[in-house]
Amino acid sequence: MESNMLRFRRAGHLVIPGLLTRQQIERLRAAVDRLRSQVESTPAAFKVRYTERNGADFDTWGVEHVFALPAYQDEFGEILEDGRIVQHGREALDDDRLRFWRAHVYWEPRRVGYSLYWHRDYGEHDHYHPEGVPTHAHFNLCLWDDSSLRIVPGSHRRPLTLAEDALRRAKSADPIENEQVIRCKAGDMLIMNAHLLHRAACSAGTPRGVIHIELQAYREPTGGHGSWRYMREPGFLSRMPPTVRELMRNAIEWDDAHPLSLRELTHGRRLSREFEQHEARERS
Repeated sequence: MESNMLRFRRAGHLVIPGLLTRQQIERLRAAVDRLRSQVESTPAAFKVRYTERNGADFDTWGVEHVFALPAYQDEFGEILEDGRIVQHGREALDDDRLRFWRAHVYWEPRRVGYSLYWHRDYGEHDHYHPEGVPTHAHFNLCLWDDSSLRIVPGSHRRPLTLAEDALRRAKSADPIENEQVIRCKAGDMLIMNAHLLHRAACSAGTPRGVIHIELQAYREPTGGHGSWRYMREPGFLSRMPPTVRELMRNAIEWDDAHPLSLRELTHGRRLSREFEQHEARERS
């Protein structure tokens, strides 16, 4: 029987059914609701993802860096402390030691649906591995039934086609031949290669709640640099659960040993600005 690691490398994604218990789902839904209320009352305090932004009139579909204060909710740390996500991460990334990269939360917009364009993550649109070996993996914990994600199967193992690259450059969400909708049930976890060509869409009012966590193998030589400034603030790591603390310490240790060049820093900042300014509004 093909192992989860080999299935993940071949397909670029893997659904782990029923990972969350009903109690965990309910606790995480409540945590997301609390966080959303905070974000919508004081958006300037957070790195918000918008579908619409016009002064005090705005609509959102998520928030970044939910292990940083003031976004952090204890339930987010508890789910990593559970151990099963990390174990699946070790198998998928083929390393017993992992680095934390980042974590976000996604929800449904209230008025303006969102449609995010085709892309590979981190602006690494030329990156692929013929055998599907990942540099990063995404772990999406679905709190409601979810069919928001669209992928192009196998695209993490080859260059983008001319048609795919044209859509990517145009920041288009138009249909692509052979695209596939990934359907998850509440409680499922989706693992995805970050370089799989993908996009996402969600209509306003469709219930959605996703805890999105990104991890790397400790020995992975590329990507890295997930030791965000908040992790280094005095006393921060001591309030994190032991598993989270270890993942973040691994990120800090690796980053300190592999400093970014000026070109890499400039590239990362440009990508961050572009994404912050983007409104992922559905186009009619």
